[in-house]
Amino acid sequence: MRGHTPDLTLTLADAPKGVKPIEWRLLTNRSAETLEAAVELIEWYRARWEIELLFLVLKEACRVEALQLGTVERLQRAFVLFLVVGWRIARLMRLGRTVPDLDASLLLEPEEWQAAYILAKKPVPKQSPRPQYSAFQIKLLIIMTSS
Repeated sequence: MRGHTPDLTLTLADAPKGVKPIEWRLLTNRSAETLEAAVELIEWYRARWEIELLFLVLKEACRVEALQLGTVERLQRAFVLFLVVGWRIARLMRLGRTVPDLDASLLLEPEEWQAAYILAKKPVPKQSPRPQYSAFQIKLLIIMTSS
């Protein structure tokens, strides 16, 4: 049928007893006739979300759209630097959601996470924090993009 958009419905199979299973619906122009094809579509969607998150960080935290560097070469160099910074921030955000008990010292140098606390005018803890704290991430964004 012309104009029909197939959908792929995913349902959480191991929902606890008495809890309604979570259900996701992906609208796509691709068909998924097999489990492998469905998994591939889900991976495409996941990858697209990661890219969207990276561009959000580049636009909102790094403010790359506001760069006025005068030449294409300067803009390219700045963008390469901001891609690295943006990738680190997006990775920190993702890990903060998926592995909330992960020690920040596995991802950041002590000076980086300590500077975030100093900038926030908060006492610096003796041990490194967990990356799930969004205020910590925001201060880290400021540090990484203001130098």
